[in-house]
Amino acid sequence: MFFLILVLLHFSSVFASSSSIAALIRGKEAETLLKWKASLDNNTQTLLSSLWVGDFHCSWVGITCYKTESITNLSLPDSGLKGLELISLASNEISGSIPLEIGRLSSVSEIYFFDNYLRGSIPASVGNLTYLSVLHLYQNMFCGSIPQEIGMLKSLTDFELIHNNFSGSIPASIRNLTSLSTLHLHHNMFSGSIPQEIGMLKSLTDFEFSHNNFSGSVPASIRNLTSLSSLHLHHNMFSGSLPQEIRMLKSLTDFELSQNNFSGSMSKLMMIYLHHNHLSGPIPSALGNLTHLQSLQLGDNHLSGPLPKNLCRGGQLANLSAFNNNLTGLIPPTLKTCKSLFSVRLEGN
Repeated sequence: MFFLILVLLHFSSVFASSSSIAALIRGKEAETLLKWKASLDNNTQTLLSSLWVGDFHCSWVGITCYKTESITNLSLPDSGLKGLELISLASNEISGSIPLEIGRLSSVSEIYFFDNYLRGSIPASVGNLTYLSVLHLYQNMFCGSIPQEIGMLKSLTDFELIHNNFSGSIPASIRNLTSLSTLHLHHNMFSGSIPQEIGMLKSLTDFEFSHNNFSGSVPASIRNLTSLSSLHLHHNMFSGSLPQEIRMLKSLTDFELSQNNFSGSMSKLMMIYLHHNHLSGPIPSALGNLTHLQSLQLGDNHLSGPLPKNLCRGGQLANLSAFNNNLTGLIPPTLKTCKSLFSVRLEGN
């Protein structure tokens, strides 16, 4: 069963294959439809060939055109279209909402709706897309919360909702997304705390929750994310002590916590972006063991004591920022001879 109605504004658009993701423009819409049809399996091509007869695309079954012969609707209700695996409407000027009927596309594995003007919420029926591995809805105007049904997408590996108006908390059902490697929720209005269940996503490599309204502490279960390489939590309202468990994330190379309300000591933590918090105590000498360290941002805190002697041990340190703290002592000789260093800010100490 297949049913999908899309309202297209200004420049029309249609499902395209991964090798032909492009906007439909006036005069080339029929050509684009035919290219998409050619990318489908043989049975689907045969079916569409029986529905799309003649040279004038506006007379094809399921196609509705405006006066200018530009497509406004693509509707193929109950036409038996099977095997659709990829839907892309990326980077057009599409408005409207995702129809509930999208849940009938049981074989779809990739959905690319990013960079449009789509509104409304994610329909609960998306939970029926059990083969879905990629869901890109970023840079739209979606709102509402993530439905609990998202936890039914056990094949999902890449989930991106960046730059929308989503709100509410992260559903506990996220624990079921054990194949998920990329989770991008930044630049929305999500709130509440990160659920403990996040620790069950052991395939996660890229975790970006920045620029939201998250609060509370970072859950200790984060220690289970042993494949994590990128963790961005900056520009939120997190509080409490920095989680000691983060030091267990041996694959972590990109870590940002700035613009939060963290407090406590930095001892035993290996950090990169920690500016504008309430950190106190000395900078741990263990930072000198980070042989791949390229950028260390510690400005606007309450740190005291000297700079560690071996911050440039790996010879890759390029940016060092520790302004507006209570640091004392001399600049270590190893920093003076650090050839990779080109930006240093130590004022306000």
